[in-house]
Amino acid sequence: MILAIDYGGSNFRYQLDTHPIVILETQSVDLMLFLEEMMVQYPIESIAISFAGQVRNGVILSAPHIALHNVEIQKVIKERYAIPLVIDNDLKCAALYEASLNPHANTLAVLYIGTGFGGALVHQGKIIGGANNFAGEIGHTPFRATPFGCGCGRNDCLELSLSGKALALWSHHYGLDLEEFRLEDIKSKPKGDTIHQNFLDALAHSFFTVLNLFDPDGFIYSGSVMQNNPHLIDFLQECYTQSAFKTVRKAPKIELSISKEGCLEGAKLLLNQEKK
Repeated sequence: MILAIDYGGSNFRYQLDTHPIVILETQSVDLMLFLEEMMVQYPIESIAISFAGQVRNGVILSAPHIALHNVEIQKVIKERYAIPLVIDNDLKCAALYEASLNPHANTLAVLYIGTGFGGALVHQGKIIGGANNFAGEIGHTPFRATPFGCGCGRNDCLELSLSGKALALWSHHYGLDLEEFRLEDIKSKPKGDTIHQNFLDALAHSFFTVLNLFDPDGFIYSGSVMQNNPHLIDFLQECYTQSAFKTVRKAPKIELSISKEGCLEGAKLLLNQEKK
Protein backbone atom coordinates (compact mmCIF):
# COMPACT_ATOMS: atom_id res chain seq x y z
CA MET A 1 0.00 0.00 0.00
CA ILE A 2 1.29 3.46 -0.96
CA LEU A 3 0.73 6.47 1.30
CA ALA A 4 0.82 9.69 -0.74
CA ILE A 5 0.82 13.06 1.06
CA ASP A 6 0.41 16.65 -0.10
CA TYR A 7 1.73 18.67 2.85
CA GLY A 8 0.63 22.25 2.17
CA GLY A 9 0.79 25.44 4.17
CA SER A 10 -2.95 25.34 4.92
CA ASN A 11 -4.11 21.79 4.17
CA PHE A 12 -2.60 18.37 4.76
CA ARG A 13 -4.00 15.92 2.24
CA TYR A 14 -3.29 12.23 2.04
CA GLN A 15 -4.37 9.18 0.08
CA LEU A 16 -3.89 5.45 0.57
CA ASP A 17 -3.51 3.81 -2.85
CA THR A 18 -6.64 4.83 -4.78
CA HIS A 19 -8.85 5.40 -1.74
CA PRO A 20 -10.56 8.80 -1.33
CA ILE A 21 -8.34 11.74 -0.45
CA VAL A 22 -8.54 12.85 3.18
CA ILE A 23 -8.04 16.53 4.03
CA LEU A 24 -6.83 17.83 7.41
CA GLU A 25 -5.70 21.22 8.63
CA THR A 26 -1.93 21.44 8.43
CA GLN A 27 -1.64 22.98 11.89
CA SER A 28 -3.37 19.96 13.41
CA VAL A 29 -0.80 17.47 12.06
CA ASP A 30 2.43 16.27 13.64
CA LEU A 31 4.10 14.64 10.65
CA MET A 32 6.17 12.00 12.44
CA LEU A 33 3.32 11.03 14.74
CA PHE A 34 0.95 10.85 11.75
CA LEU A 35 3.30 8.54 9.84
CA GLU A 36 3.80 6.28 12.82
CA GLU A 37 0.06 5.97 13.41
CA MET A 38 -0.62 5.23 9.74
CA MET A 39 2.00 2.50 9.62
CA VAL A 40 0.46 0.85 12.67
CA GLN A 41 -3.01 0.90 11.12
CA TYR A 42 -2.20 0.00 7.49
CA PRO A 43 0.24 -2.27 5.61
CA ILE A 44 2.15 0.65 4.12
CA GLU A 45 5.00 -0.36 1.82
CA SER A 46 6.16 3.07 0.62
CA ILE A 47 5.55 6.78 1.23
CA ALA A 48 5.55 9.70 -1.22
CA ILE A 49 5.37 13.30 0.05
CA SER A 50 4.86 16.59 -1.76
CA PHE A 51 6.01 19.32 0.65
CA ALA A 52 5.37 23.08 0.60
CA GLY A 53 8.93 24.06 1.44
CA GLN A 54 12.58 23.46 0.75
CA VAL A 55 13.75 19.85 0.53
CA ARG A 56 17.11 18.35 -0.35
CA ASN A 57 18.16 14.69 -0.40
CA GLY A 58 15.26 13.55 1.77
CA VAL A 59 15.74 16.31 4.34
CA ILE A 60 13.11 18.96 5.08
CA LEU A 61 15.15 22.16 5.26
CA SER A 62 12.53 24.83 5.87
CA ALA A 63 9.04 26.02 4.99
CA PRO A 64 7.38 29.45 5.15
CA HIS A 65 4.16 28.20 6.76
CA ILE A 66 5.12 24.89 8.39
CA ALA A 67 7.12 24.58 11.60
CA LEU A 68 9.58 21.94 10.37
CA HIS A 69 13.29 22.57 9.93
CA ASN A 70 16.21 20.24 9.18
CA VAL A 71 14.16 17.05 9.59
CA GLU A 72 15.90 13.98 8.12
CA ILE A 73 12.58 12.33 7.44
CA GLN A 74 13.74 9.92 4.74
CA LYS A 75 16.57 8.59 6.92
CA VAL A 76 14.38 8.28 10.02
CA ILE A 77 11.61 6.31 8.28
CA LYS A 78 14.08 4.02 6.57
CA GLU A 79 15.97 3.26 9.79
CA ARG A 80 12.88 2.76 11.96
CA TYR A 81 10.59 0.95 9.56
CA ALA A 82 12.68 -0.13 6.55
CA ILE A 83 10.15 1.63 4.34
CA PRO A 84 11.21 3.73 1.32
CA LEU A 85 10.13 7.36 1.47
CA VAL A 86 10.52 10.03 -1.21
CA ILE A 87 9.88 13.71 -0.63
CA ASP A 88 10.26 16.83 -2.75
CA ASN A 89 9.00 20.36 -3.06
CA ASP A 90 5.30 20.56 -3.98
CA LEU A 91 5.86 22.55 -7.17
CA LYS A 92 8.45 20.09 -8.36
CA CYS A 93 5.99 17.26 -7.77
CA ALA A 94 3.26 19.16 -9.61
CA ALA A 95 5.65 19.84 -12.50
CA LEU A 96 6.47 16.15 -12.76
CA TYR A 97 2.78 15.34 -13.06
CA GLU A 98 2.19 18.13 -15.62
CA ALA A 99 5.07 16.71 -17.67
CA SER A 100 3.34 13.30 -17.67
CA LEU A 101 0.32 15.00 -19.26
CA ASN A 102 2.55 16.64 -21.88
CA PRO A 103 4.80 13.77 -23.01
CA HIS A 104 5.84 15.54 -26.21
CA ALA A 105 7.41 18.45 -24.29
CA ASN A 106 11.16 17.98 -23.98
CA THR A 107 11.42 20.74 -21.36
CA LEU A 108 8.41 22.01 -19.42
CA ALA A 109 8.21 25.03 -17.11
CA VAL A 110 5.47 25.05 -14.46
CA LEU A 111 4.89 28.41 -12.79
CA TYR A 112 2.60 28.91 -9.81
CA ILE A 113 1.03 32.31 -9.07
CA GLY A 114 -1.21 32.03 -6.03
CA THR A 115 -0.50 33.33 -2.55
CA GLY A 116 3.17 33.20 -3.54
CA PHE A 117 5.11 32.79 -6.75
CA GLY A 118 7.39 29.91 -7.65
CA GLY A 119 8.30 27.52 -10.37
CA ALA A 120 9.76 24.19 -11.33
CA LEU A 121 11.16 22.62 -14.47
CA VAL A 122 11.14 19.14 -15.92
CA HIS A 123 13.52 18.01 -18.67
CA GLN A 124 12.95 14.71 -20.44
CA GLY A 125 10.67 13.52 -17.66
CA LYS A 126 13.07 14.37 -14.82
CA ILE A 127 12.90 17.25 -12.34
CA ILE A 128 15.64 19.85 -12.77
CA GLY A 129 16.82 20.25 -9.20
CA GLY A 130 20.18 21.93 -9.58
CA ALA A 131 23.10 21.65 -7.15
CA ASN A 132 20.92 22.24 -4.06
CA ASN A 133 17.45 21.34 -5.39
CA PHE A 134 16.57 25.05 -5.53
CA ALA A 135 16.24 25.29 -9.33
CA GLY A 136 13.04 27.04 -10.33
CA GLU A 137 12.79 29.33 -7.28
CA ILE A 138 12.23 32.28 -9.57
CA GLY A 139 10.05 34.09 -7.03
CA HIS A 140 13.19 35.37 -5.32
CA THR A 141 14.78 36.77 -8.46
CA PRO A 142 15.49 40.52 -8.01
CA PHE A 143 13.03 42.68 -9.94
CA ARG A 144 12.05 46.08 -8.51
CA ALA A 145 12.48 47.61 -5.08
CA THR A 146 9.22 47.75 -3.09
CA PRO A 147 8.17 49.18 0.28
CA PHE A 148 7.78 45.61 1.54
CA GLY A 149 10.09 42.98 2.93
CA CYS A 150 10.30 39.44 1.62
CA GLY A 151 10.80 36.47 3.92
CA CYS A 152 14.25 36.02 2.37
CA GLY A 153 15.32 39.45 3.61
CA ARG A 154 15.18 41.36 0.32
CA ASN A 155 12.67 44.00 -0.80
CA ASP A 156 12.90 43.50 -4.57
CA CYS A 157 11.89 39.88 -5.15
CA LEU A 158 9.56 39.09 -8.04
CA GLU A 159 7.14 37.59 -5.54
CA LEU A 160 6.58 41.09 -4.08
CA SER A 161 5.15 42.19 -7.44
CA LEU A 162 3.80 38.93 -8.85
CA SER A 163 1.60 37.00 -6.40
CA GLY A 164 -1.64 37.17 -4.45
CA LYS A 165 0.40 38.35 -1.48
CA ALA A 166 1.84 41.14 -3.63
CA LEU A 167 -1.60 42.26 -4.79
CA ALA A 168 -2.74 42.36 -1.15
CA LEU A 169 0.33 44.32 -0.05
CA TRP A 170 0.09 46.85 -2.85
CA SER A 171 -3.70 47.24 -2.42
CA HIS A 172 -3.23 47.92 1.30
CA HIS A 173 -0.36 50.29 0.50
CA TYR A 174 -2.67 52.39 -1.67
CA GLY A 175 -5.67 52.05 0.65
CA LEU A 176 -7.72 49.76 -1.57
CA ASP A 177 -10.18 47.28 -0.08
CA LEU A 178 -10.53 44.24 -2.32
CA GLU A 179 -11.99 40.83 -1.52
CA GLU A 180 -10.90 39.03 -4.69
CA PHE A 181 -7.78 39.78 -6.63
CA ARG A 182 -9.10 40.08 -10.15
CA LEU A 183 -6.78 42.35 -12.07
CA GLU A 184 -9.49 44.05 -14.07
CA ASP A 185 -11.22 45.06 -10.81
CA ILE A 186 -7.94 46.33 -9.37
CA LYS A 187 -7.19 48.30 -12.53
CA SER A 188 -10.42 50.29 -12.18
CA LYS A 189 -9.54 51.53 -8.67
CA PRO A 190 -7.48 54.64 -7.80
CA LYS A 191 -3.80 53.70 -8.19
CA GLY A 192 -5.02 50.33 -9.37
CA ASP A 193 -3.54 50.91 -12.80
CA THR A 194 -0.10 51.20 -11.16
CA ILE A 195 -0.55 47.86 -9.37
CA HIS A 196 -1.89 46.29 -12.55
CA GLN A 197 0.99 47.46 -14.73
CA ASN A 198 3.60 46.43 -12.17
CA PHE A 199 2.06 42.95 -12.06
CA LEU A 200 2.11 42.65 -15.86
CA ASP A 201 5.70 43.88 -16.02
CA ALA A 202 6.74 41.26 -13.45
CA LEU A 203 4.82 38.54 -15.27
CA ALA A 204 6.51 39.34 -18.57
CA HIS A 205 9.91 39.61 -16.88
CA SER A 206 9.56 36.20 -15.26
CA PHE A 207 8.33 34.63 -18.51
CA PHE A 208 11.26 35.87 -20.57
CA THR A 209 13.73 35.00 -17.83
CA VAL A 210 12.63 31.36 -17.87
CA LEU A 211 12.42 31.35 -21.67
CA ASN A 212 15.98 32.69 -22.02
CA LEU A 213 17.50 30.37 -19.42
CA PHE A 214 15.75 27.07 -20.17
CA ASP A 215 14.15 27.36 -23.63
CA PRO A 216 11.12 25.22 -22.66
CA ASP A 217 8.68 23.71 -25.14
CA GLY A 218 5.82 24.71 -22.89
CA PHE A 219 4.71 26.81 -19.96
CA ILE A 220 1.99 25.62 -17.60
CA TYR A 221 0.59 28.23 -15.20
CA SER A 222 -1.30 27.34 -12.04
CA GLY A 223 -2.45 28.98 -8.81
CA SER A 224 -5.47 31.02 -7.76
CA VAL A 225 -4.30 34.31 -9.28
CA MET A 226 -3.90 32.71 -12.70
CA GLN A 227 -7.18 30.83 -12.40
CA ASN A 228 -8.98 34.08 -11.49
CA ASN A 229 -7.34 35.93 -14.38
CA PRO A 230 -7.23 33.53 -17.34
CA HIS A 231 -6.73 36.45 -19.75
CA LEU A 232 -3.11 36.53 -18.55
CA ILE A 233 -2.43 33.58 -20.85
CA ASP A 234 -3.42 35.77 -23.80
CA PHE A 235 -1.15 38.52 -22.45
CA LEU A 236 1.82 36.13 -22.32
CA GLN A 237 1.15 34.82 -25.81
CA GLU A 238 1.07 38.39 -27.09
CA CYS A 239 4.33 39.14 -25.28
CA TYR A 240 5.93 36.27 -27.14
CA THR A 241 4.61 37.30 -30.57
CA GLN A 242 6.11 40.77 -30.08
CA SER A 243 9.52 39.42 -29.13
CA ALA A 244 12.52 38.60 -31.28
CA PHE A 245 12.19 34.93 -30.34
CA LYS A 246 9.36 34.32 -32.78
CA THR A 247 11.74 34.55 -35.76
CA VAL A 248 14.21 31.95 -34.49
CA ARG A 249 12.27 29.31 -32.62
CA LYS A 250 8.96 27.52 -32.45
CA ALA A 251 6.49 29.22 -30.14
CA PRO A 252 6.12 27.46 -26.77
CA LYS A 253 2.73 26.29 -25.60
CA ILE A 254 1.41 28.58 -22.85
CA GLU A 255 -1.53 27.13 -20.94
CA LEU A 256 -3.43 27.11 -17.68
CA SER A 257 -3.13 23.94 -15.65
CA ILE A 258 -6.18 21.70 -15.64
CA SER A 259 -4.74 19.41 -12.98
CA LYS A 260 -6.55 19.14 -9.64
CA GLU A 261 -4.27 16.66 -7.89
CA GLY A 262 -0.89 17.46 -9.40
CA CYS A 263 1.06 17.47 -6.14
CA LEU A 264 -0.23 14.09 -4.95
CA GLU A 265 0.06 12.45 -8.35
CA GLY A 266 3.50 13.94 -8.90
CA ALA A 267 4.72 12.55 -5.58
CA LYS A 268 3.59 9.09 -6.72
CA LEU A 269 5.46 9.52 -9.99
CA LEU A 270 8.56 10.52 -8.06
CA LEU A 271 8.24 7.31 -6.04
CA ASN A 272 7.97 5.26 -9.22
CA GLN A 273 11.11 6.90 -10.61
CA GLU A 274 13.03 6.13 -7.43
CA LYS A 275 12.02 2.46 -7.63
CA LYS A 276 13.44 2.07 -11.13
